[in-house]
Amino acid sequence: SLHDALPIFADEDDNESIYQIVGVDEVDVSAGKISHSSPIGRALIGRNIGDEVEVKIPSGDTYFEILKIDFI
Repeated sequence: SLHDALPIFADEDDNESIYQIVGVDEVDVSAGKISHSSPIGRALIGRNIGDEVEVKIPSGDTYFEILKIDFI
């Protein structure tokens, strides 16, 4: 399950980001808590470490590489 996963990403500029995937009622984007139904959450389904994922966001498509996934 992706719930309570803590994926670490690198974007196209090698900037790292960490998001916690939580249930819809726990979402707090400013704290890095995103829903499994968010664009990033949906892009992660079925993915593994080392995969590059394309995320469609309002400001344009972004590519991330999954560096690590911790489960908390």
